[in-house]
Amino acid sequence: MMHPVVALGLDSADSVAIERWVESGELPNIAKIYHAGKYCALRNYDWYRAETPWTTFLTGASPAATGYWSPIKYDASTYKTKLIHSFDFKKYRPFYAKMPGKKVAVFDMPQTAIDQSVDGIQVLAWGTHSGQTASVSEPPQLWDDIVQKYGPHPLLNNDGGNCYNYARMLQLFEDMKTGIQRRADACVDLIKNKQWDFFLTIFGESHVAGHYFWHLGNSHPINDFLMETAPRNLLLEAFKEIDTAIGRILEVMPRNARLMLFSAHGMGPNTMDLPSIVFLPEFLYRWNFPGKKAIGGVSPKLNKRSITQDFQKKYGMAGALWSTTKERGWLKNWIKRLVAPNTYRKIESHLSLNTLSDSILGPALLRESGRDEPFQCPNWYENLRPEMKAFSLPSFSEGYIRINLKGRDRNGIVSPDEYEELCNELIRELSELKDVATQAKLVDRVVKTRSNPEDTDPNLPDADLVVIWNEDVVSNHVACASIGEIGPVPFWRTGSHRANGFAVLYGDNTDDVAFRDSGHVIDLGETFITLVNGTPSGDTEGVSLVSTSAAAATAE
Repeated sequence: MMHPVVALGLDSADSVAIERWVESGELPNIAKIYHAGKYCALRNYDWYRAETPWTTFLTGASPAATGYWSPIKYDASTYKTKLIHSFDFKKYRPFYAKMPGKKVAVFDMPQTAIDQSVDGIQVLAWGTHSGQTASVSEPPQLWDDIVQKYGPHPLLNNDGGNCYNYARMLQLFEDMKTGIQRRADACVDLIKNKQWDFFLTIFGESHVAGHYFWHLGNSHPINDFLMETAPRNLLLEAFKEIDTAIGRILEVMPRNARLMLFSAHGMGPNTMDLPSIVFLPEFLYRWNFPGKKAIGGVSPKLNKRSITQDFQKKYGMAGALWSTTKERGWLKNWIKRLVAPNTYRKIESHLSLNTLSDSILGPALLRESGRDEPFQCPNWYENLRPEMKAFSLPSFSEGYIRINLKGRDRNGIVSPDEYEELCNELIRELSELKDVATQAKLVDRVVKTRSNPEDTDPNLPDADLVVIWNEDVVSNHVACASIGEIGPVPFWRTGSHRANGFAVLYGDNTDDVAFRDSGHVIDLGETFITLVNGTPSGDTEGVSLVSTSAAAATAE
């Protein structure tokens, strides 16, 4: 019999912040794991770093192998995007389905699917962040039993925040605290009441805390806009709640068990949301239609109004951002200057103001038409895409550019012969994009995803260019010579993803286990398989972080 393994994932946890809190004594239970365990620094992919980590972790396969790059898929025949949610796991199964004869418990793993071959229990979308799946379980009745016994997670499908609204931040934290405590209750009982060979849960609360509480525990430009004081470090408080929950799990963990504390990707100051969701689509709009402006194109007075705390607090990021847009048609812009965003939406929906053939589409209109992700600014330019040589696609991390290619996109206007030079021109133009205040360049580098524009490999990403932003520049006001200034626009979430993660192996008889000090997230599944089975599966791209001989030598 091998040592049972308990895997605790901290979704998007920042390793630097955790190590700082460990050393200052703020997280005593995590400190116990760190000080007595073995640490491995992990990396993930720089492309689609927010969209792919869990699929990579679960399958042990790269996005180039699975073809899964994002829960949002672009349709070249319609120029629209739609949510496809999680990977289907038909060709590549979750790693925990490769533990034959082992008792497995998977509680609240995001972006996965029920695998009927697993001998044990699976509970999906109880309280995870961005679960991308229905709330289901195996056996089917278990999900209702969990909710009846421990209660629902208050943040399930309701974990958005407003960083300008401290009362909302406090409510978000209280709901997070309740969810963490209920997660601990469920995990403690599940571990106590049955002997599992492998137990897995993911603390999605750390992901939400990083996005919305980053400025409360770190320096951030948004603090200059806030008039209300925010005396509590809710980021640290959230992790202290998680630390308490981990301590409770440690108390009931079998004495001969091993624990892996890990994060598949990290968090840092938000250098992605505004560049990818706002600046890039507006940049491409102005680049395609010289002289035209949409976001940030209104009068300086109206633009300035949108970034105030009171305005953001009342109307939120999408409403405030939409108020900065300059639309085609004098009547629409005149009304927008006079009324609040909510009133404008009502007027817009009742009057014939939506000239869809030549206007960008607002979030309210997209929502009413049933479109996915209406807050994503790349979708605001959706019906102009057929006229554009290049346009942006929705993103949760890097910036994604699609070339409107002849023979591939329905109304393609760029020939394959023009493709390379067009890509190079965009890269040159983007390299000049700077923060207005500091003159620091926003773009770190731009990656070309295709060597041949006519490559029809279905596993390639929808984007032809991936814009990787400078992680040291947090900006809400940018400019370059060719398109002028964009902004200032409202800040949104204050934390965004990083490609770094970590894993710490702790527990019974691990002193002699050979554990690598660096690796890739793709290696984690193979590591768990090796620890549970005593040997790797051999059918993933990952390489176990522990040696097979070490795992076998410590078997009982």
